[in-house]
Amino acid sequence: MSVHDIADQYEIRAALEAYILRSLAGRLTPTQIGRLRANLDAQNANREARDIKRGIALDTEFHLLFCEFFGNQEMLRVMNQLREKIHRVISQVYTLNPVRMADSYEEHCAIADAVIHGDAALAARRIEDHLEVGKQVLLSPRRGLPG
Repeated sequence: MSVHDIADQYEIRAALEAYILRSLAGRLTPTQIGRLRANLDAQNANREARDIKRGIALDTEFHLLFCEFFGNQEMLRVMNQLREKIHRVISQVYTLNPVRMADSYEEHCAIADAVIHGDAALAARRIEDHLEVGKQVLLSPRRGLPG
């Protein structure tokens, strides 16, 4: 993918995901919160294992859970397409910079907390910041490499 393609994809995701999180803030059911927390627990367990394939799957699931909870099948379809297009690039970044998985987990926890506690503006800002960091890491994969 070109730099422009990656940037375009992240702009679409930021707009879509921020809208979804603002809409869901404070409205998740106990079952939905349980599923979200189970995903975060699995991400936390994977931080030590550093299983890149599992980490990417959990990251995808985290983002798509909100789309599923929102209930708009067309948005879910678009998000799946966006994730599929960028999957290989994310894989390469996590391979080069496995610390990004741990950072992403922390960002996911902050996003989930804002949504669960009903702070729509904070949830939107956190997802936008999270996606901006992800975009910058993809566009400059050597940034932040250990050693």
